[in-house]
Amino acid sequence: MNEIPRLLSEAELDRALADLHAGRSTGEDGLPELRARLMAQIKGEDPMAKKTKRYWFAAAAAVAVLVTGALLAQTSSIGGSKPVASAAAAVLNGAANITTGANDEPIKPGQFRYTKTHAWWMASGDFSKGDPYAFRAENLLQQWVPTTESDDWLWRRAVTGNREWVIGTEEKGQAAGILKTPGWPTGEWKEPYGDWWATEKNRPAKPQEPRWAWPTPAFQDSLPKDPQAMFDRLRKDTAGKGRTPDAEMLVYAKDALITGLVRADVRATLYRALAMVPGLTVTEGVVTLDGRSGTALGISDGDQRQEIVIDPKTGAFIGDRSVAESGTYVPKGTVTTTTSVESAVVDKLGQVPGK
Repeated sequence: MNEIPRLLSEAELDRALADLHAGRSTGEDGLPELRARLMAQIKGEDPMAKKTKRYWFAAAAAVAVLVTGALLAQTSSIGGSKPVASAAAAVLNGAANITTGANDEPIKPGQFRYTKTHAWWMASGDFSKGDPYAFRAENLLQQWVPTTESDDWLWRRAVTGNREWVIGTEEKGQAAGILKTPGWPTGEWKEPYGDWWATEKNRPAKPQEPRWAWPTPAFQDSLPKDPQAMFDRLRKDTAGKGRTPDAEMLVYAKDALITGLVRADVRATLYRALAMVPGLTVTEGVVTLDGRSGTALGISDGDQRQEIVIDPKTGAFIGDRSVAESGTYVPKGTVTTTTSVESAVVDKLGQVPGK
């Protein structure tokens, strides 16, 4: 099966999913609207705002930065690049301020960090010569990470069989026989260090290379604490990769955030570094999978628009998505991939929160 080209993580997780409820873009022309929405949250008039003190203060903490950025319409220039969109910078810096004061759910020795990824991935090809198809398929991924890397990790992957057709039909897919296999790996893997293929390759499990897509505690410790230095580190690590340098910086940050393993202090610095990326823009009111809503911050590489989605009230990273822009494989504007990510702490390997 030929798949539509998409941005892959090095961890062999094709983390892409479909969200059909995009809001409209808000660049600098939308700053008055951004200010109005934030002020409505403070007054309790925004239906999206929660009516508890804890959430009210979380929103208020961000408003000081967000509204200031909106009112002043500030821009900044990094290394001679074009100015950063102030609306995107305001959202990211506001999320960073909230995250700086947040504490991750504590994890004790013997416990596990659980991450659930609800994904819709896209596949494409030809039923027969000159008769193309493209559909999004629902995938569920669960991962359990121990406090000690050398202990067993657990990874479960499932394809539900639910599909959303962009080109073609279910009937034609069944008739052509292209739906006989899931199209993505399914099953359960348990290995020390998260070295998923050790047993299949008949070798001992070994520590994985620390990197953005595999942000071990040691890797996170190695990252700069200063936002400008973090920006420079991202720029260096993405040099010569991807279609455009700025878009690839967002992709690398997304690869780290989507693991659910990035600490609050590192997330805050990373948000502030992303606020310096030229050309980053905002889409308000994006609804991700599983009923959670947030603000999408994205950038185009000419073929796709890659976005991360952040809840501006809590500073939490809640998912990502990609939108086709070239129209080469699917119609322009098609949401090709999207993810929704949740994490928690559990006591046992294989335990699901709430069960």
